[in-house]
Amino acid sequence: MVLTLPDFSSPAFLIIFIIQLVLGLGLGYFSIKIFKYLIALIGIFVVGLLLNVWQTPMLGTNLSGELVQLGLTWQQIYPIVMSIILTLGLTTVLPITLGFVIGIIVAMVK
Repeated sequence: MVLTLPDFSSPAFLIIFIIQLVLGLGLGYFSIKIFKYLIALIGIFVVGLLLNVWQTPMLGTNLSGELVQLGLTWQQIYPIVMSIILTLGLTTVLPITLGFVIGIIVAMVK
């Protein structure tokens, strides 16, 4: 199954894009105001990530081994993963990230 890109000329897509951009703008603006809390939050996520990476070998799980047992190869999964990443990146992450960066700039200028 390959996902298709959204219709960028659709009014619904443009409205959703603008709403997500404004949400990102607010996120960036308020994030710079609470910068120390944001750094603490990122630190907590990093520690949690390191603990999960450290724990994974103890669990005896191996993602490639699990995929082989399911009869899947990377060549079969790669196009699906890339289409999902592309679709999510263009429709979700891009407008929020743009708004976030603009919000940071506005907060720093004020």
